[in-house]
Order: sequence, then structure tokens, then C-alpha cells
Amino acid sequence: MNKIVWVLFFLVSFAMNSFAGEKIEYFRKAFNGIKDSKTADAFLNTKVDDTIKSNVSAIVAYKGVCTMMKAQYVMNPFSKYSYFNQGKKILAIAIKAGKNVENIYLRLIVQLNAPAFLGYDKEIKADTEYIKNNLEESNVPESIKKYILKNLMKTKKVDSLKALAKKYGVV
Repeated sequence: MNKIVWVLFFLVSFAMNSFAGEKIEYFRKAFNGIKDSKTADAFLNTKVDDTIKSNVSAIVAYKGVCTMMKAQYVMNPFSKYSYFNQGKKILAIAIKAGKNVENIYLRLIVQLNAPAFLGYDKEIKADTEYIKNNLEESNVPESIKKYILKNLMKTKKVDSLKALAKKYGVV
């Protein structure tokens, strides 16, 4: 009888954890795995289970950028524009809810890579300065700080971060 109770307890615990939401680490990793509309939808449908405010705003920012990325996976120009604008609004809400290095990085990387005709480039200078002034003291893991700087350096559009990138050994 005891064995049955333990097996049931294990199965219930497993089932509950299988349907639980995910924390920031999951979203960081899964974001890099978005390759098509299907993986983007799966990412967007993942529930959030993180109670740290800065993590939640970063997760919302990741979801906003993912929504913007969906524009790559549709043919209709109106749908492309719609996805981009929806994502832009979500990203703005995330930043307003909790400005941090990670969500500012996400906005900056989109601005640096968005087509010029979209006019999504107004915050490049401010975002670059924010990262320059706040990255070292931010609560993101060292590996994420390096990842942020490495990706920004790849764009060859943010020379003002070069000294910081050198300090972190990414250039």
C-alpha cells in the first residue's frame, strides 16, 4: 500500500512540474532556438513561472522580440508589419514595467538589425549608453553579460561598447 502511495505521489508531482511555467534561464536558451514559425509559437505559448520582477520584465521582452521575429516567417507584408508592431508594443511595455540591461539589450539588438524604413532606431544611442553604464552592476549572470556584448560587437555599430567588451574578453 505504501508503495502505491509513493508512486502516485511521484506521478502527481511529475505531472504538476511538467505543466509548470518556466524561469528566465529557459527563455534565454529557448530564444536562441527560434528558427521558424513553429518554434516561435511554442516559445510564445510557454508559461512564465518566475517571481523576480526584473526576470519577468526580461521574459516579456523576449516574448516581444519573438513576436517581432515572426515577421520573418510570413509572406504577407501587412502581417509582417503587424507582427513587428505587436512585438514592439510588448517590448515597450516590458521596458516600462522594469527597465534592465537585458530588455534594453533586446531592444537595441532589434534596432540595430531592423530595416531602416521601419524607423525603429530612435533609442540606439540611449540604449547603448544604458548598457555601457549599467551592465557591470546588473544582476544578470556573467555569461549573459558576455553574450550581450559579443552580439552587440558582431553588429559593428556600437563602437562605444568596445572597451567594455575588451574588459569582458569578448573582442
